[in-house]
Amino acid sequence: MGHWMCGFSHERDIKREILPDQAKEIEDLRKKYLSKMLLSDVNTASGDVQQEVQEFARLDKDKRVSMEVNAIDRICERLDGTV
Repeated sequence: MGHWMCGFSHERDIKREILPDQAKEIEDLRKKYLSKMLLSDVNTASGDVQQEVQEFARLDKDKRVSMEVNAIDRICERLDGTV
């Protein structure tokens, strides 16, 4: 059987711990696919998504950072009840 070459960094170190480079690459890939799905012509709500993106881009940087931090906290609470 052949060897898969996907272009990712090495997955784990010698201690079998996930390396940060690949974790970042996978996070970037998730964002890319999510963006493609949300903005796709097939998505009936893509116009709403585009409008929200534009509104978010018009906010000042401090407000955007604050909203991102709050979103991360809310996601953590939903996933495991901790922050």
